[in-house]
Amino acid sequence: MIEAVYYRDMHRLTVRGHARSNEPGKDLVCASASILTYTFGKAVADFEASGSVRDASVMIDEGNAEISCNPKNGMRHVVTLVLDSICGGFTLLSKSKPEFISFRIAQK
Repeated sequence: MIEAVYYRDMHRLTVRGHARSNEPGKDLVCASASILTYTFGKAVADFEASGSVRDASVMIDEGNAEISCNPKNGMRHVVTLVLDSICGGFTLLSKSKPEFISFRIAQK
């Protein structure tokens, strides 16, 4: 099972595990979670490149990801909106395939 947690106030996403909804290469739940994770990481990297955040960290490995950033003053709303939107995909995926992925939004 994949366990994804979005620490909204900290602009941090952790993803652990494997869906195992099908054999490797045919696991659509895994592929969906992976693309959402990579999209979150790309957004953080883009925010860092534009100078909108500091302390950006993107670590993605097989079955394990930790991504975070600290928005600069005046950018918190924009960064939160983008990351919340990406996490909307995790919500949809976990509601449609709860036996393979759990997602929650944590308060720190």
